[in-house]
Order: sequence, then structure tokens, then C-alpha cells
Amino acid sequence: MAPEEINGHTVLICTGWLISGATENFKQQVRAFLAQGKPVILDLSGVKQMDSSGLGALVSLWVSSKSANCPLRFYNLSEPVKRLLGVTHVLKAFEACGSHLTRLP
Repeated sequence: MAPEEINGHTVLICTGWLISGATENFKQQVRAFLAQGKPVILDLSGVKQMDSSGLGALVSLWVSSKSANCPLRFYNLSEPVKRLLGVTHVLKAFEACGSHLTRLP
């Protein structure tokens, strides 16, 4: 995950598989950026596969962001991510942005 700073937001470009065995490291890395207090945007376009552990990681990070009062947004959802979030009805619970720093209704 390579961070980019854009207009005071930390943008993290995520790639690979967000599955069991990979989620703990992922959560630790994202929480470190949340602790900095700047809004964080996760670009999920490069996530090729996500299972229930990946879903749990996103939910856990979303809860952590709310507790830290640090906005966390999801951007550029890949098809596997969109499909799992949609099937589980979690998608509507998250704030999604259609482009960097632009919130979709």
C-alpha cells in the first residue's frame, strides 16, 4: 500500500487479495494512517479477491475511523469488492466517494 497525500487526505491504493491471512496486516497499516488524524481514502480498484475476512476488515476499519473521529472513505470499488458489499447489504453503510474528495449521494 503506497500512500499519496492529496489535498490533506491520505489516499491508500490497495492491491491484491483481501482474504483471511492478509487482513491483520492490512488493518494495522490503515489504522496507523487513521491515527494521524487526516481523512483516509482507500482506493480498492486493485483488490482482485475479497472474502468474509476482508469484509470484516473493512467493517472493523470503518468502526475504528468513527471511534477516532477520522473520516474513512472507499473509492473505486473493484467488482469483487462491490459484489460482496452489495450481497451482504454493507455497501449502503459506508460512505463512498466517486472521485477523490467527491462524495456520492
